[in-house]
Amino acid sequence: HLKIHLELGDFESEDVLRRVLRELSPSVSSIGMNELELRRVCSVLSVPFEDSPESMVSSARKISEILETPVVVHHPLFSFSAGDGIDERDLALGVLTASTKASFSEVTPENARKMALSAELHPEGLRAVERIGERASAAFPSILIRSFSTSVGLGDQFSAGYMMSVLSR
Repeated sequence: HLKIHLELGDFESEDVLRRVLRELSPSVSSIGMNELELRRVCSVLSVPFEDSPESMVSSARKISEILETPVVVHHPLFSFSAGDGIDERDLALGVLTASTKASFSEVTPENARKMALSAELHPEGLRAVERIGERASAAFPSILIRSFSTSVGLGDQFSAGYMMSVLSR
């Protein structure tokens, strides 16, 4: 069974985003976005948005219903999914991959192992996941990064880890 993940980005206009969602969402297995992209998708689809973990989950669930596609949201403190077929393992590998990139600038097996062995979950992320509770299909806190080597491309790294997990099942 073919799996296609659509990772959103910073589109030039809401019209372009609307067209991408309309034309591609029927063909994809999941749609990923960060919290800023979530806000923009909410605007395009006329879904209410508030900047709290609980409200973000409610918005993502509504988007998932409208587009009939599971939604994955990666936030600096936590990640979550709305819709069927995505579980905590998928989010956890996304978090580990992005955290490895953030800490070491390069994702290698050795760096990922070091990250996994020293990982401390972000306290604010843990609280957010607790607040989200059963509202999300799955939720996972971010790893606390004390010293960033890079912050560029972390959403893409999250998506790569997420898809590795999805494809391994």
